[in-house]
Amino acid sequence: RDMIAIRFRDSLLEDFPVVAELLSKRFDAAVAAYCLERPSRSWALELLGQELPQWLADQRIAIGAGEDPDWLGDEPLPVLVVDVARLEWARVQAHLAPRKQAVSGQALAAVPAQEVGSMRLEFAPSVQLLRFDQPVHHLVALGDARVGRESVLVYRHGLQTQSRVISATEADLLGALMAGKSLAEGLEECTRNGGETAVEALSQQLAGWTQRWTADAMVVAVHVATQ
Repeated sequence: RDMIAIRFRDSLLEDFPVVAELLSKRFDAAVAAYCLERPSRSWALELLGQELPQWLADQRIAIGAGEDPDWLGDEPLPVLVVDVARLEWARVQAHLAPRKQAVSGQALAAVPAQEVGSMRLEFAPSVQLLRFDQPVHHLVALGDARVGRESVLVYRHGLQTQSRVISATEADLLGALMAGKSLAEGLEECTRNGGETAVEALSQQLAGWTQRWTADAMVVAVHVATQ
């Protein structure tokens, strides 16, 4: 039993290193409580942490309701720990996601001009978009915390899991496209309240974004409306 507990702890430490750093000496107690309350439904250790972000969120709710989780002792729950867990699990999911052949930038550029508006992009299973009210990515990737909201893009390029902060506007468009909207629909959503100036500014950025998405092997199919 002790060896199993050690394997569980080591597996979660590998997948959630910054969560472990934030929880410090309470990490082992958190692992024990989590595994007891949310026993894994899979023999695969890489899936052990799939419920940890929600479990930590539930712990915060319980604390807000006046409950004191035994595993936490007298320590406060770190402010960023729930969102850090979300980001670290997203990186694990990106690593585990099925691999699909990406399309090239040339394939995207080959779409006829009259069909570009109807174009719908299909993204790789590894691609995830996360939004935070706090500077979570800077803490996880760079080891420092800054002030402000973040939109974070997580994906796998080749064998490497990547994550980077993107602008709120790129996140809005990417979110619309990932939801299945056409390029025209996505652009309309993003510029609805900005007028012609916003449309022109967004159009100038669009080419750079799509080039980066294809260069990073994020796009796996391009669908256009058939007449």
